[in-house]
Amino acid sequence: MDDVSLLAQNPHLESLSTNIRARPIPWDGYQRAGLVSEHEVKSIKAVSSQSTTKRQGVFSKEGKQYAELVMELLGKAKRADILQYVLVLAGDFIVEVKGWSMDLFLLRGESGELPYGPIVKQLSSEDEAIRLLAARFLTSLLSLDPNPPREVVESYLTFSTTHLLSSPSPALQDFCLASYTALLRHSPSRPTFWSNTSVMSGTIDILKKNEGGLQVQYWGLVCLWLLSFEVDVARGLNKKYDVVPLLADIARTAIKEKIVRMVFAVFRNLVKLAPSQTLPAMLVARLLPLTTSLSQKKWSDPEITDDLTFLKEQLESNFAELTTYDEYASEIESGHLSWTPPHRSTQFWKQNARRIYEENNGALLRILARTLQIATEPVVVAVACNDVKEFLREVPDGRKVLQELGTKHRVMELMQHPEAEVRFEALGATQVFMSHSWRDV
Repeated sequence: MDDVSLLAQNPHLESLSTNIRARPIPWDGYQRAGLVSEHEVKSIKAVSSQSTTKRQGVFSKEGKQYAELVMELLGKAKRADILQYVLVLAGDFIVEVKGWSMDLFLLRGESGELPYGPIVKQLSSEDEAIRLLAARFLTSLLSLDPNPPREVVESYLTFSTTHLLSSPSPALQDFCLASYTALLRHSPSRPTFWSNTSVMSGTIDILKKNEGGLQVQYWGLVCLWLLSFEVDVARGLNKKYDVVPLLADIARTAIKEKIVRMVFAVFRNLVKLAPSQTLPAMLVARLLPLTTSLSQKKWSDPEITDDLTFLKEQLESNFAELTTYDEYASEIESGHLSWTPPHRSTQFWKQNARRIYEENNGALLRILARTLQIATEPVVVAVACNDVKEFLREVPDGRKVLQELGTKHRVMELMQHPEAEVRFEALGATQVFMSHSWRDV
């Protein structure tokens, strides 16, 4: 199935289109009122109730004229029922009439605004049906364009984040993410998506909340998969959006094979294109035991087996090479702290505390301090307090840096935390802070 047919099958928009097709339009009255011309009414009636075969026959001779007709009506019509009907017809034409998109693209030579300008204009309509039908027509056309204009893609993304991506409606989220996959199948649109933080954050947020149902989750994963073919995206995806632990959790709880398939397809691209940026995070997220477990299952799709085998081999190879410090650094950088062995290891802190303080101007220490300020999960907060305590025991002169970062004040606040584990670790960190303060007197 091509991307245009896929968009046409969105249940919400198809139901909307069916209702609009069934609604009578008083074309003759609109012609007498001067809203449409006699030629326009005749052209619409010639195809509005025809079969796909007959439409194809008409368009084989008059495809360009119908492209001009649709653009003319979208540009001048004011009545909502006319615009709705024209957008439904345009959506039908682009699905049913192979090659009609080329007639639309040929209009570029006549006007720099065509064919996208009149469609983008309708995204600002006060009528929701017009906005949605225009969005479908626009993304269908963009998905067929070998060189989609960046400014038009940006206009659609701005519209989508406001009206679709942030909507509580699973139907609108489903359409939004499906439209993204249609656009992302063509690499020219990917940098535009990647640079749009609202789109990226909104897509990740939908995956985190997982409130839209299985199909919404699937489209979100397909979006990440298509983006992950770009090297810049592969290198920055986990660093910017912390996707490795998110995707690992999705795979652990998935009940459908297609969800597992998409998760590991994303992982495969990340490992192939950006191993140093993603493999450590995958090991911290305990992806190796998950991959080992899933490899023992029988899958109907051989691609899952291939991806699992590839990932398992890569993780096993890197697990042997990964030092304890690398593992710790990856965990701190991810922000997903848990009671992994380094945190409780006296030997680890004796060997690495000074390195944490001095390497890259104390970048890892600053991330730890930042995590302590913003984290809300009790286990993350407790582990961060523990690490502050262990670090200061080995590097007392790091106290000044942590004080400047607000860490001392923060751990003292956390002694009132509702969770006992957090209170205990915060107390330990505070005591080390205070003991060093006493020595300085």
